[in-house]
Amino acid sequence: MSEPDERARDALAHLRSAMLELVGAARAALDVVEEVVSEPEHLTNLVASLAELGRLFASAPRPGGTPAAEEPEAPPHRSGVERIRLS
Repeated sequence: MSEPDERARDALAHLRSAMLELVGAARAALDVVEEVVSEPEHLTNLVASLAELGRLFASAPRPGGTPAAEEPEAPPHRSGVERIRLS
């Protein structure tokens, strides 16, 4: 067997292994989703946790020092083309 053929077989073996790992990860994720959806209490807790996470992000200080919720609105975007003269 030539060197390129051997490398191609190795590459395919790695891809196959990676695909099987991906399928296993997807199955595990679907099992978790199924559990969360089937139990209303789990779904309520998930939504509450996501809402709290959103509040934390909204109130987190930005590099300028103000929380995102208190940042001033951006000026309206001007439509059209701005011409810049080059000298």
